[in-house]
Amino acid sequence: MAKQKTLPDAAFIELREIQNIIGMASFAAEARRVLRETQLMAGCTPQLNAQLLRLVEAPFDWLDYPDRSAAVLENVYHRLHLMLDED
Repeated sequence: MAKQKTLPDAAFIELREIQNIIGMASFAAEARRVLRETQLMAGCTPQLNAQLLRLVEAPFDWLDYPDRSAAVLENVYHRLHLMLDED
């Protein structure tokens, strides 16, 4: 097994933040996919649509928010680039 290199505290903290951002972006992308599919099904199934409207106060408000996944991942890319190119 390869010997692990100890990271400086600042690098470790930055990598932990990047890990959290990637985890959130992954969750958000999957949530958006599920919400899109749910909306499609609700549009085809009046009973499902009625149930959603009863259980969720604003089931389609997510449509008002732009998908920022690309911008967030581009930011992570640049942060990693800065870390890896520092010498």
